[in-house]
Amino acid sequence: DQPSVIITGTPAEQASAFALAAQFADRDRLLAARKENPDDPSMLLALLAHFGDREPELRRDVLDQAAHDAKGRSLAIARHELALLARESKGTTRAAALWLKAYEADPTYAPVWIYLAEIEVAEDEIEHARELYEKVSTSDEYDPARRAFAAERMEALGRDPSRVSGEITPPAQ
Repeated sequence: DQPSVIITGTPAEQASAFALAAQFADRDRLLAARKENPDDPSMLLALLAHFGDREPELRRDVLDQAAHDAKGRSLAIARHELALLARESKGTTRAAALWLKAYEADPTYAPVWIYLAEIEVAEDEIEHARELYEKVSTSDEYDPARRAFAAERMEALGRDPSRVSGEITPPAQ
């Protein structure tokens, strides 16, 4: 199958075009398309872009439903978004569990890596944290500042024998 339309441009330009199109799309048609294709991450992302900060209750309902009936990338996206909501409401334990489940659903879903790496450090799972930081440090999904931060964390975890419970002490000034 050949796509009927090919969108060109940088990834940022494509994401912007997608978000604008989704924002002005018909909500009911997007909801119906998501129900027909629960495992299609583009349907879930289109709905999330459409909602933006509007209709938070309906957005939450869509995420809960996706966390219940989706698979793969869609499930990872839903769990990640729910983790962000849990973190905002100070539900750090729930957020951590959701990020772990998101990673289990799709280990290639990059937005989860940085959060899970921090959780793994706190749990003293240093080797897995280093792997995740390495992924972040080389991923185009993250901005240069985040990649640099991840590279520094990865290096510090690899060389600091005084580390206690996953904590990294800052270098002496």
